[in-house]
Amino acid sequence: MKLFTNLVQLSYLVDDVEAAASGWSQATGIGPWFFAERMEITDYRYRGRPASTAAVSVAMTYVGSVQLELIRPARDAGPTLFDEFIHAARMPAMHHAAFMEPDYDLTYRGAIDRGFVVAHEGDTYRGRLVYFENPALPGAIVELCEATPERVRIYEAMQRICSTWDGTQPIRRAWPD
Repeated sequence: MKLFTNLVQLSYLVDDVEAAASGWSQATGIGPWFFAERMEITDYRYRGRPASTAAVSVAMTYVGSVQLELIRPARDAGPTLFDEFIHAARMPAMHHAAFMEPDYDLTYRGAIDRGFVVAHEGDTYRGRLVYFENPALPGAIVELCEATPERVRIYEAMQRICSTWDGTQPIRRAWPD
């Protein structure tokens, strides 16, 4: 039985989110990018221990049904899985694949039962998220994000806007309504 069934996102760790989003739009015509300068992750746990609140800058767009995310941890935030990549000089690079399953808690437990280990986890205003590693998948990180009504609504609105994008305003500083 498949554990993860609904791939929603491929995420790239970059040094400058806004510059990377502009580059993607110029080089590929993909956009628009929805940009957030500082997104807080609350109730944050890093490698099994409570940690200070983490924060990231992100930009998101859609190509068909798949969301592309560009991400960079805030320089003043506590330790994150993203920092591990940065310190290992593994960027810019694809960081993780994200899945949004109908039952977050059931999938979370199923991942643990299959040998996945929580690298970091927390909550955002859109819902919970967890980043897993698995010894059977060296170098691969899997994110599970909660399919809250707010997250689903925002992602569906982004996808609609991106599907008819006319090339104007490639970076948007507000999430869609």
